[in-house]
Amino acid sequence: MNYTHRRKEVFNRMKKSGANTLLVSNPINILYLTGFKSSNVFILLTENETFLFTDFRYEEVACEICDKQGMRFILLNKKLSIILKNLIKKYKIKEIYFEADDLKVATFNALKNGTKIKWKEAKPWVSGVRKNKDENEIEIIRKAVLVAEQGFKAIKKNEWIGLTEIEASDLLAEKIKIAGKKICVRATPSFDFIVAAGANAAVPHHEPNNTIIKEYDMLKIDWGAKVEDYCSDMTRTLYFGKPSSKFKKIYNTVLRANKAAIKAVHSGVALKNIDAVAREIINKAGYAENFGHGTGHGVGLEVHDGPGPSPQCVTRTSKGMIITIEPGIYIPGWGGVRIEDMVLVTPKGGEVLTKNLPYAQI
Repeated sequence: MNYTHRRKEVFNRMKKSGANTLLVSNPINILYLTGFKSSNVFILLTENETFLFTDFRYEEVACEICDKQGMRFILLNKKLSIILKNLIKKYKIKEIYFEADDLKVATFNALKNGTKIKWKEAKPWVSGVRKNKDENEIEIIRKAVLVAEQGFKAIKKNEWIGLTEIEASDLLAEKIKIAGKKICVRATPSFDFIVAAGANAAVPHHEPNNTIIKEYDMLKIDWGAKVEDYCSDMTRTLYFGKPSSKFKKIYNTVLRANKAAIKAVHSGVALKNIDAVAREIINKAGYAENFGHGTGHGVGLEVHDGPGPSPQCVTRTSKGMIITIEPGIYIPGWGGVRIEDMVLVTPKGGEVLTKNLPYAQI
């Protein structure tokens, strides 16, 4: 990963907004900009230097990373406000932008009271760079997709029956770890899986419980794998036994919405327009009130990583964005269907990354 290039890209965005100093406190943003992980870390990004602050527990690793990337390491052996005060004086810093969505209020108050400069809320400079994945990131995400697909496909359809939702979630997590070993990567679940049987599938983010998966049940499974800190995220809805006409109608409606939205993915398209394509199909089928979430989201270092298709999102797609397409219909007391795929935005359109996951045969 070219972390130096990433920091330059962020700083270029800052300059266009008239900013020249940014305090980064979001651990995921710091990981993206430096490759460094810590439970107690900040970076100060300036035009000529990047300062990385962490405590003695991570000192050795931090020093090694700083040496490789030409950053300045500063040990957090005092309060951050005291350390920053000295840097502000030395480098004549007049204002610092900060990540208001992440920095704790207590920490911000201590910094503001301890340093006599202007503190301003940062714009989404880092997330603006993060949303477009480079080739290295895309390759890793492909592995995360492959591992999740193989783990899921390792479980035969009849093996789900008789398990509780919790047992099914644990089994899938174990299969993912095994799939990772087969391609020589360490794979873990990218989030707490959603396994919802029968009427539980009506809850979009149902938490698995001791409900037993039965024959003639629908089963909604939302899962993903994490490889080298990058995530995958996908959903399939299964049916055990002969599906009812109601299930067929709802499933095929969601599938048509999924495929139409994927087809609408092209570089330069407003994300709200992709959402509208899926929503129109579901609305015309009579289920407008049963599709209450956006059609998708970005995926990367976090499962929800950047903008995605939703009714309000005016962001336009661009090369390197990875988004999900996940329309759904949820009916309380009956169940629900969601079909989720991951799509890479390319100059030629949308490339489906989850292409090896079959849809239900009904």
